[in-house]
Amino acid sequence: GKNFNADYWTTTAQYLQSLGYGVLIPDQIGFGKSSKPTDYQYSFAALAHHTHALIDSLNIKESIVLGHSMGGMLASRFALMYPNTTKKLILEGVRKYQQKNYYDGKWNTTYSALTDFITGQIQGPDKEKMAWVNAKTYDMIFTQPVITEFKDLTVPVKLIIGTRDRTGPGRNWKKDGVDYELGRYDKLGKHAASLIPNAQLFELNNLGHLPQIEDFDRFKDVFNKALNTK
Repeated sequence: GKNFNADYWTTTAQYLQSLGYGVLIPDQIGFGKSSKPTDYQYSFAALAHHTHALIDSLNIKESIVLGHSMGGMLASRFALMYPNTTKKLILEGVRKYQQKNYYDGKWNTTYSALTDFITGQIQGPDKEKMAWVNAKTYDMIFTQPVITEFKDLTVPVKLIIGTRDRTGPGRNWKKDGVDYELGRYDKLGKHAASLIPNAQLFELNNLGHLPQIEDFDRFKDVFNKALNTK
């Protein structure tokens, strides 16, 4: 996800390991603890290439690719570029923004802890570098949409969304008088699933942008179905 690092997948990773899966969670270039070059041309294709090279170096022959939020865009690009490596694709759809759009105004120490890493980065000694890299990685979201290629996906796709999610990058640019609503995932989930050949949609009612954090038990139930259906 755009505003997170690998750590927020910890609970999911531990659960997958308990089921016997091997789990690989890389921080992409520009994110988390990975390097953040300021003159790099960030693209989903490049990040997918790096991820594939990492998988190949570890001699992993096939994988179930799981992506959340912006990571879902990257996971989709990876599946389009490397279908032979992708056995299955599972997609999931700072504090004030997250509290309003992710968690329906609710807040607790678990949600707050997820913001500590990026808050520390943007307030630390490298804050100017972080702001520049952050802007360049946001550029991928706005200039490299993958939804136009959903029809070309050839791997099994499982889409998990929280219907209360209202995440909408660019909402602050909307002109006065425009009544189109961004981030209506109760509608967008069905639309996205209709574009993907043989996609299977799992809707989690009354959960937001991070169902795996907000209610892991409910997420786990549909995640198991996504893992075990063809």
